[in-house]
Amino acid sequence: MYDDQKMDNNVAKWSVNVLKLSRTKRHLDRAILARFWEALDRYIIKNKPHLRTANKVPSHYAS
Repeated sequence: MYDDQKMDNNVAKWSVNVLKLSRTKRHLDRAILARFWEALDRYIIKNKPHLRTANKVPSHYAS
């Protein structure tokens, strides 16, 4: 969502991380993108560790 928008009341009740983008300061998008990947990585490490592929070679690449 954009930083100048009001968050919907229903969305505020959800258990999500809201990332706010600026309509005018688009050079900050990279930092927001990094926050997204960091949050996703933390979630996967905590809740879905079997999905981590760090230091693993996918089976379709193995020969």
